[in-house]
Amino acid sequence: MTSMIADPHEIQRLRYTPGQDLLSRDFRDQATFESELRWWHNRALHGAFGVRYGLRVKVLPGAPEPTVAVGAGLAYDAFGRELLLPAPRTVRLPANSSNTGPQVLVIRYREDVPSRSDLAGACGCGTPAPQGAALAWVAERRLRPADGVPLARTGDVGALDPRFDPPAARPLARPRLGHGATLTGGTAWEVWNLGAEPGALFGLRVSIDTRAAGFTRPPCYFAWLQGSVETSLTESGPKFPLPFFPEVAEESLTGFRFRVVTFVFGKPDDAATNRNLILSRARLQLSVSWLGIQMRHDDEPLPEVIHGHS
Repeated sequence: MTSMIADPHEIQRLRYTPGQDLLSRDFRDQATFESELRWWHNRALHGAFGVRYGLRVKVLPGAPEPTVAVGAGLAYDAFGRELLLPAPRTVRLPANSSNTGPQVLVIRYREDVPSRSDLAGACGCGTPAPQGAALAWVAERRLRPADGVPLARTGDVGALDPRFDPPAARPLARPRLGHGATLTGGTAWEVWNLGAEPGALFGLRVSIDTRAAGFTRPPCYFAWLQGSVETSLTESGPKFPLPFFPEVAEESLTGFRFRVVTFVFGKPDDAATNRNLILSRARLQLSVSWLGIQMRHDDEPLPEVIHGHS
């Protein structure tokens, strides 16, 4: 293979032959192509843009000049590139002017290669360098998506605008999906006590086991009824499907209860007989289909950690 310089407008895959001599730029080209493919994946499939972890901005009290601190974290820019800030940084807070208006603090991709002094900070010697990302202030009226991910906006003198919310990137991992259905004729329906005197309302319920889906947190369940049970107002009258009003209850990691409410038609003296008839027909004719969705999100933000040698 003849070595080449990576073309930023073309995504390629390099192939090597046994015994081939490689140059350092061959490895650099390989790393560049792999990064481009990953960035295409992030923006095309996941639509990643915004802050994923950390990167909280706050004004430092007692500083000699207005200064903000940016916590460590991760964001994705409009091109799908990872913007990693491995350690907190401090940035001088600019003042609004009539010419520029409010200023927006952005984190953007760092094109240059870190110097030796920058790399020394990553080992705990001094302030760690923001490898792969840089911080900059941009006038809000000139801000474009290609400028980076907004983190904060200037407000009053020496303060940030508390109404500003940085864009948040959704998780790259897809939600965990699980689904299933009970068997027609094999669904273990039972009478659901509605807590009232026996009357026109009648309830049925069944427990649904979702352990086979492998959820690690209680998901959001959706369930619906399959089949119908017909009845009539009189023995000789026309038959019609009973109306069922379903609901999902008692959701947990391993299952839920599916419950339905319907009406018992006919004379009050025949209510008990009709309820038993509905129960027996439901066990033969009604089944339940369900879908569970477990979103991949963090209930609490991850702590900001600085790695260094002891």
